[in-house]
Amino acid sequence: MRYGILSSITATWAAFFMSTAYGKSPAPFVPPGGFVSGEMTVQNGAGESIIKMTNGAPDELAGLDLSFIGGFKDSAGNKLSRGLYISTQPYGSFGAGCGLCLIMTADGITEAGGRPAISGVDYRNGAASVVNSINFDQVGFYEFADNTTARMVLDVSAYTADGVTLKTPMTTAQMAQLHPNMYIQTNSIDSSLPETGTAQGLLPTLRSYFGFIKSWDATHIYVTGWAVPGIGSTAAGQVPSTSYDSWYSDYKKPVVFVGAPNKTFGRNLFLSYDGARAGSLASSTIHQLEGEELDMFVRRETRPHSVSLHGLTITPLFENRNPEVLTTDSYDLQLAGDIADHLVINEAAKNNVIRANSFYVHGNEGVGLAQNGAIQKRIGLEYDAWSDSGHNFRLASYLSKDGNTVAWQDTSLHLGLLIDGVQGQFTGSSPEGDIVWNGQGNTGGLALCGGSGQCGVIQHYDGSVTLGPAIVNGSFSFMPDSGDSQGHPYIQAESANTVKFATSSGAGVLVKTAQLDTTGDINVGNNLVFTPAPYSNLGSANRPGTQRYCSDCYSTLSADHTPGIPVWANGTLWTDALGNEAGHP
Repeated sequence: MRYGILSSITATWAAFFMSTAYGKSPAPFVPPGGFVSGEMTVQNGAGESIIKMTNGAPDELAGLDLSFIGGFKDSAGNKLSRGLYISTQPYGSFGAGCGLCLIMTADGITEAGGRPAISGVDYRNGAASVVNSINFDQVGFYEFADNTTARMVLDVSAYTADGVTLKTPMTTAQMAQLHPNMYIQTNSIDSSLPETGTAQGLLPTLRSYFGFIKSWDATHIYVTGWAVPGIGSTAAGQVPSTSYDSWYSDYKKPVVFVGAPNKTFGRNLFLSYDGARAGSLASSTIHQLEGEELDMFVRRETRPHSVSLHGLTITPLFENRNPEVLTTDSYDLQLAGDIADHLVINEAAKNNVIRANSFYVHGNEGVGLAQNGAIQKRIGLEYDAWSDSGHNFRLASYLSKDGNTVAWQDTSLHLGLLIDGVQGQFTGSSPEGDIVWNGQGNTGGLALCGGSGQCGVIQHYDGSVTLGPAIVNGSFSFMPDSGDSQGHPYIQAESANTVKFATSSGAGVLVKTAQLDTTGDINVGNNLVFTPAPYSNLGSANRPGTQRYCSDCYSTLSADHTPGIPVWANGTLWTDALGNEAGHP
């Protein structure tokens, strides 16, 4: 139909849709001064097409099954623009629940795929329908896409480089479904190409020959060329083989899938920026591309927890709860490409940024003084995992307000293990040790602490290390300033200039400045060696009990004065073993 007066378009559309709404063919509509044709076309006053219900242009790339609103050019070459405004008020389940339903399936409007899954219950089942619907939904824009069937699956007699000869001639109705540029797939594979996907948990490598339809007759479909998508040869003249696929299909004979995609997109948003349109002679001033924005504005509502918002929900569902059907490269969300920030989250300080079963991230609320109404310990992030399905191991990072000033020196950062409890909280958890940065009294340092809160290894800002009462090797202790409480031998810093090596009873050796003391006997199981020294190097004998070995001393009781004897200091003199003054040169 053609009509030159836009004010009468409403009547044209009404006549068309009313006639088709009840399964009838539309009666020819003849507008005043117009004429009838085999398609519905709306023109402007200049006789230029602005709406076509079928593609009347000789352009198969535009899609011969499509209807067009705008996009045509006027006589001067300018694009004729036409928008689409849909105002709707959904009222029920299935198709009655959507404003705009986009259905991509081979099913008709009364079949499963053709019915929008809105509320998803048959109202005629009474109370059961009400219960099973859960919510009475309305959807502004509903999309459905499935693994759509091929328009035809046809047996093959033979392949040539430019097409296929069919075993059975096509009917007129079958040929009417064909269009130039239509996909056509074979089940014949290029066996010279390796199959590498299965071993990696991916789909088997696609090795079948594909093509695009160019033309046809009853027994032939001609293509622009055959090749294997993605990994095949680009050479002209390829002919599909007699080796057949057994995974994607298993006909065990040659067939072609006509009008069959091999991948479904629910939605593909494509943004384009052309720099040739910018610059000194710009034809466009657009420099900002926004893929998608979801806004929600709440008005005249102040009651807590009175509005629910779910921005985006991705929920794969599996019959028999079998997610193993997915390939190893499957995902809910991928952020890809070379861009400075893949994800920007402008959360409020008190928000939870991520709350997953295994991972939790809180906003940057932090901690503060109690008198200012702030919390003193707060978990910022944690990773959770179950042990034997019985206890939750929680690796948590948290801040602790340790002092009573607002200075940063009074706040510490912890990374530790919590067992059980509530995610993001300390309630019901058992602390099992921390690494602590900037702990109280250790500004700029870090410490390794047990679940009791007692720290065993403390590194200070200057790099020095203090050891707390930590057990070493299960049977030895390093003690800072007091005895051991575990019943183990220990090393103790007894004072600023004394180190004590002691048994659990306290008996041991004290290393002091320039001397070695013992609280008990020294038992020598082998030789006790004193470094020989001449008398002139023995030094003062004013420390009674000091023993040396004098290389040129002798006992005066010895007739031959043989040199080399042990000597002892008596407070005044160096003496021999009998207490007599040792002889010397």
